[in-house]
Amino acid sequence: GEIYWEKVSIAPIKNGTGKIANFVSIKENITDRKIAEREIKASQDRYKFFSDITMAGIIVHDNMKIIDINKSVMRLTGFNDFELLEKERLSDLFTRNSFLTFLQYINEENNNPFEATGVKKDGSLYNVEIETRKYFYQNRQIQVTAFRDITLRKRFENVLQASLKLIEFANLHDEDQIIKWGIEEAVKLSESTIGFFHFVNDDQKTISLHIWTDETLKNCHVPDSKLHYPIEEAGTWVDSFHERKAIIHNDYQNLIHRKGLPPGHFPLIRYISLPIIENNLVKVIFGIGNKKDEYTQIDLD
Repeated sequence: GEIYWEKVSIAPIKNGTGKIANFVSIKENITDRKIAEREIKASQDRYKFFSDITMAGIIVHDNMKIIDINKSVMRLTGFNDFELLEKERLSDLFTRNSFLTFLQYINEENNNPFEATGVKKDGSLYNVEIETRKYFYQNRQIQVTAFRDITLRKRFENVLQASLKLIEFANLHDEDQIIKWGIEEAVKLSESTIGFFHFVNDDQKTISLHIWTDETLKNCHVPDSKLHYPIEEAGTWVDSFHERKAIIHNDYQNLIHRKGLPPGHFPLIRYISLPIIENNLVKVIFGIGNKKDEYTQIDLD
């Protein structure tokens, strides 16, 4: 009762008048071949499954022409598979300097991971770690490159380095210099363009002092008399004061409760506002703004 696969070839046998009088058939047991084909297909499916669910982007290429990719490549770069498979080169996926480093690693057959800068479809840059190796596949040599987004890791590393620098800086500078340096670092780390730091008086009604980053001051021409005023007259950046928690506004222009900006004020697109609370009093309102992309919880953390 065993079931097996077979291959059958049938040919007609003709008589003297040219009519088909009979048939001859040849049968071949191909069960082993079919089992092998199923195993190969299952192996390919498993490879494709694990390739697609991995967080790293995987690109198979030959002479810089992309042959195949996994789904993570599309997720990381923003390109779809048709756009990527039509590309003659990988150079569009990395900055020029990063691509030159990439070529150097390939030519030297260096299998060690290295850090580079990737370019997404929308032109935005992000940090990547790359590994690339040669393999033989279907009787030819191909290159397999894996890369992963390390932007968050790099940001944490930069925050740690900034914290260590702050300790050193604090030993040699006064309070205003320390605050100014801290704001400049926060702007740089968050990829923002403006930063502000306001002290709040103990009466919790007025702002007594302001410190802004250099770039903010370049684009702000508000008279000094307009920089010290009651909190009730302030704009939406004091929402964090009223709610006593960090606030993210990614679309300032469409905020219903915005009061507008005074003449000479720098343009405001989006920002984070954060209160520093001590003894149940808001002592400081600190903020960064005008990052190219929207702010997220990662920026707050």
